[in-house]
Amino acid sequence: MSIFETHMHLDLENFDQDRDEIIRQAGKSGVKKMLNVATDAESSAASIALAEKFPEIYAAVGVHPHEAQSLDLPKLKKLAGHKKVVAIGEIGLDYFKNYSPRDAQEFAFRAQIELAQELNKPLIIHCRDAYKDCYRILREYNPKKVLFHCYSGNYQYAQTLFSHGWLIALGGAITFNKGAQDELISKMPSDKFVVETDCPFLTPNPFRGKRNSPLYLPYIIQKIAAIRGEKDEKIAKLTYKNACNFFQIRC
Repeated sequence: MSIFETHMHLDLENFDQDRDEIIRQAGKSGVKKMLNVATDAESSAASIALAEKFPEIYAAVGVHPHEAQSLDLPKLKKLAGHKKVVAIGEIGLDYFKNYSPRDAQEFAFRAQIELAQELNKPLIIHCRDAYKDCYRILREYNPKKVLFHCYSGNYQYAQTLFSHGWLIALGGAITFNKGAQDELISKMPSDKFVVETDCPFLTPNPFRGKRNSPLYLPYIIQKIAAIRGEKDEKIAKLTYKNACNFFQIRC
């Protein structure tokens, strides 16, 4: 079974003691490709360093809405030119915590969408309590490849995203939200979703409360498969293919 981890933060200090071992174990457990996703310039560089060290790891570079005021667009553009950078992200809007002013978030979001379009890179979107504005801004630019990371919305909103050819990513939260997304999971098109951990965050049940890692991806796949009445291997295979197609990586 081949699995594609589409969103992790293995560069964080949470993994300083065993990062290489986790990557090795993940590969042995079927996680054949991984994407390390940035939140600022420092983590963008760290993501690239990981991708340079491990053939199975790719990088996304970008500035998270929490860090919107730190955006250095020329620096980001230089980083985005690396051969193993396959996306711009995670970028977007976060109205839940509002760590950055909303006008700064929107400026950084727009600037990075424009950069992605200039470089022909897909977008990885962080959107929390801001779906209306995220959608409004994206529609102004009409990008072809958009992935809503850690999607927590309902099926009705997802249908709008799917209508543009955009994808959603499902993670550990689906294992502990008491069925809130069962309709979405059961009805979503087979070519419009991928899986992720967002590690070290959002560890799936039955390990909730512990540090997350790509090793827990099978639990997310199992949950999706159970809701859809399909085999784990089928979900792993189609999400692997979806991710490779989205990020334009040869599988």
